[in-house]
Amino acid sequence: MEKIIVFGGGITGLMTALNLTLSGADVTVIEKDKRSSGASVRIGGVIHSGARFAAVNPRLAIKCAEERKFWENFAKEFLRIRNGLFVATENLDHTYYENWIESLDKLKIAYEHVEKVSSVKAKFAVKTEEALVDPVDLIANLQLELIEQGAKYLNNTEIISAKNMGEGIYEVKLKRGNSSSIMNGILVNATGVSVPHFLNLITGTSIKYDIWQGSHLAFNIKVETVIEKIAPPGQADIIVPIESGSLITPTMVKPSNYRISEYELNTLLNSARELLGVNESNITGYLTAPRLTYDASASIMETDLVRQDMGMVSAYSSNFACAAAVAEKVSEMLSKSFNIKYYNGIRLHRLEKRNLKVEKLPIGYS
Repeated sequence: MEKIIVFGGGITGLMTALNLTLSGADVTVIEKDKRSSGASVRIGGVIHSGARFAAVNPRLAIKCAEERKFWENFAKEFLRIRNGLFVATENLDHTYYENWIESLDKLKIAYEHVEKVSSVKAKFAVKTEEALVDPVDLIANLQLELIEQGAKYLNNTEIISAKNMGEGIYEVKLKRGNSSSIMNGILVNATGVSVPHFLNLITGTSIKYDIWQGSHLAFNIKVETVIEKIAPPGQADIIVPIESGSLITPTMVKPSNYRISEYELNTLLNSARELLGVNESNITGYLTAPRLTYDASASIMETDLVRQDMGMVSAYSSNFACAAAVAEKVSEMLSKSFNIKYYNGIRLHRLEKRNLKVEKLPIGYS
């Protein structure tokens, strides 16, 4: 049995590794840090019902609805909240609202009208089946589950080089602390925003891409559920409850040393002021995360990046909730290329929630 080496311990790498491990493959995950510290754990943790995209991208909405059902089965114990509110503000575009409701009906995405809303400044709201997970807790449990299922997980490990030995098998040189090692196997490049870098470094293949910065602003104001505006998806239009209050997200700007920019601060604050009535004194901190966009022609999937070059499969999930679909596509490609038997084990699996003391990411302030 050929060893499969997965570069990256974020949500895409872990879900891919678990799917392959459950199929009986010999899998090793290589993570450069102590634990995943990239975009996978720097998000709000919303598992979308599909309602957010219903009027603007029906195919993505359907995909989200399908994956929402997956998470209900796979990680039921991790879903902190199982509903959300889309709220109508004073600036509601009534034409968009009517089209949106029509799209929800057409796509059969469940919703319910709510006339009185107490936690947010709104004329009315529409209740949907959004869900929320703690991404840090979920990732930590996925790591442990993967190990218990028989995979190997090497953290604090640096990839020095990867040489193609023929027939899609690579010789990988690794460094962990002061020691180095060599491992041979089939490669899966799931390094998050570094996917294009390792794709070029290992196979010489270049794709068109951009790296962005997304920021989240934290407040000491409590909310009970996921809150989104009834409007086309944009920036600063989702509020999620967190332990210390609430978090408003997202933004998408060119990186600024991963410190929140003045533009982001103002955009997020103004939106939170509109929805929650907050001011600067309510700000408790921020989180930033890298994001990757790429030319659609670079991928065989419509909503996520999956491709194969010289045997190596590269994968990046643009949406946290769609990582299972990406994992299945990667497994399918490896099965065809290397005659690896697999089944979509994660669709039948149940992730056990352990009582872990997980170190939370610090929320910055500047």
